[in-house]
Amino acid sequence: MKKVVISVLGQDRPGIIAAVSGILFAEGCNIENVDQTILQSEFSGIFIAGIPVERNHADLHKCLLEGLEDMGLNVFIKPLDHSQPRLEFGESETFVYTTRGPDKKGLVASITRVIADYGVNVTNLQAVFRGSDNPSDNIMIYEVDVPSDVVQKDLHADLRRTAERLGLEISIQHRKIFEALNRVWISGPRVQGSKESREKGKTSEIDIGIEIDFGFKRSNSALVQFRSRFR
Repeated sequence: MKKVVISVLGQDRPGIIAAVSGILFAEGCNIENVDQTILQSEFSGIFIAGIPVERNHADLHKCLLEGLEDMGLNVFIKPLDHSQPRLEFGESETFVYTTRGPDKKGLVASITRVIADYGVNVTNLQAVFRGSDNPSDNIMIYEVDVPSDVVQKDLHADLRRTAERLGLEISIQHRKIFEALNRVWISGPRVQGSKESREKGKTSEIDIGIEIDFGFKRSNSALVQFRSRFR
């Protein structure tokens, strides 16, 4: 089998992955990797699939377009090219850079320009912009691999200067520290209601929370709480 990379974009709705995978199965293809996310209301999915040697990827593209037309999805497909040598980055350390501040143009471009100038590779980026002047509403989290020959002190100083110029707070943490500062907690059940109902345990709650310390003041930790009521 030869391999192709398939990108699927469009308005999020139930059944997208089922539709794509169903078409690929019908065409004799084997899905090897999938990565998908929802950006605001847009679905974005990348599939790496093996296709029969005799199949033309242009024909497969046509089948996908026709099969997904009713869902209003855009499909792009390209051969997975292994002829180019894979870039080797050597030894590195993983850091997590978190910025917070008012939304404005050029935030991602400016921060990643500093990162790129030092030869640092961004391996994961999560950016949430809500268009608000409230700093806690606009957060970017960069996971990066810093090569061992990079002077971390200089890199991080440049990042802090850039963040200050942009009006951003920035947290710079080794990934191990970042992971150690994050925690998941579960408490409960707590029985609520009258004394009689509490004794019978008719209604109770379990609190499940995820706290992420972005490395700013402790009061600025992001706390997501989910409450489940059951009988």
